[in-house]
Amino acid sequence: MMANGSPGAVLGLLDPDSDLRDELEETGVGVVSLLHWRHRDLAEAFGGTAPAPGGAFRLGSWETTEFGRRLTDAPTWAGVRLVSMTEIGWSALATCEIVSLEVGDDTDPLVHRHGRYER
Repeated sequence: MMANGSPGAVLGLLDPDSDLRDELEETGVGVVSLLHWRHRDLAEAFGGTAPAPGGAFRLGSWETTEFGRRLTDAPTWAGVRLVSMTEIGWSALATCEIVSLEVGDDTDPLVHRHGRYER
C-alpha cells in the first residue's frame, strides 16, 4: 500500500519467516515494482506458489541499484528505506520511506483480487 505524504511511504505485510523480511531488515533498503500482466508467473514464483529452478531472480532481467535488484522491464518502481518493522497478527508490517521513484507507462498492471490475477 502506498501512503501519500512528505515523504511518501510504502506499507507491506510480510511473512515473518520470509527471506524478504530478513533481507529488508539486514540491508535497510528495498525495491518495490509495479508489475504488469506479463509478470504474473514471476509474481507466483516470488510468492512461492510456482516453481523457480535456481531461484526467482533467474526468471527476469534485473539490474542492481543502491536499493537492490530491480526488474528492468517494470517501468514503475520505487527505491525504499525501512523505517520500522512491527509484528501484527501473523505478519510483519514493514513501513518504508520512498527515497527514489520512477513512474512509467503502466497500461496493463497486474491486479490480484480474491485470490487470483485479473486482467
